[in-house]
Amino acid sequence: MNKFFDVTKEIYTPTAETSLEGASAIFVDENIQVNDQFQKQVRRAGLGDIKQVAIDNYEYVAATINNYVKTATNGAIDELVVASDLENVVMMIVDALRFKGTWEIPFPVNETQQMPFYDEMSNEIGKVNLMTITDNYNTRFNSEINATVVELPYSDRRFSMLVFVPYFEEKLNNVIDSLKKITVKSLFKDFEDKGPIEVNVRMPRFKISSDHNNLKELLIDMGLRSIFDPSQASFPKIADYPLYISNLIQKADIEVTEEGTIASAATQAQFSFKSFPTNVDANKPFFFMIVDKKTFIPVFAGAYSKPSVY
Repeated sequence: MNKFFDVTKEIYTPTAETSLEGASAIFVDENIQVNDQFQKQVRRAGLGDIKQVAIDNYEYVAATINNYVKTATNGAIDELVVASDLENVVMMIVDALRFKGTWEIPFPVNETQQMPFYDEMSNEIGKVNLMTITDNYNTRFNSEINATVVELPYSDRRFSMLVFVPYFEEKLNNVIDSLKKITVKSLFKDFEDKGPIEVNVRMPRFKISSDHNNLKELLIDMGLRSIFDPSQASFPKIADYPLYISNLIQKADIEVTEEGTIASAATQAQFSFKSFPTNVDANKPFFFMIVDKKTFIPVFAGAYSKPSVY
């Protein structure tokens, strides 16, 4: 846990051109005694406060949490929970993030055109404002995930967006499932070994808002079953009270334009090679992640598959 706290502090350190602002808090029922060691670790890392509240006062606590998240994301997310989310909950961990960065090489605004966006079978499914740039970028075709990966650095060069474009008629879900075969670090090692090439990158200007009211089923499918089971879960380092995670809720927003990216996210946990191409066309469903290159940790990730003119 100490390593986790150290890495988190490192990621939140801003640079002149890029910032990742984070705020965390733990809301605990006033009848639960949080272990001293856990409280010390939280305070040492500067990861927020442990707030004792009458958590069964659902309306008040929901308003308190939502105000906290709204402030932390500069108004990008104004509601994370509703009163009914707090029923039968004894502790809630809230984490809010806001990323803002400008591209190292901005996309020329005059090159952006309204163009078709296609599905995985090359059928047109809508229109997007497609940004275009030609410059030297790290890009490779990765046969393990059957997708082309291109790195779009932000101006501080510490953060980058990785864009994963599936090969030909490969399904995006298959690419995402295959990501477990590789590591972020290995992608950047390959980039470093082979160096950048001149490439024409086309991708939509977009804004995505996602609302995952229940990530529980997804995590259970990924094998994290015991933490949600009252008979199996154990968190003795947090409290001497029988805790388990009853639900996870996440809301996120990301905006990508010619100038750069603004992204916000809030999460609350409730305890109860082929030859690479010179063109990268993200004019069909693709996956993306914003990565801290110092720690190789993705700070945001998402998929774009529903076109809209933005």
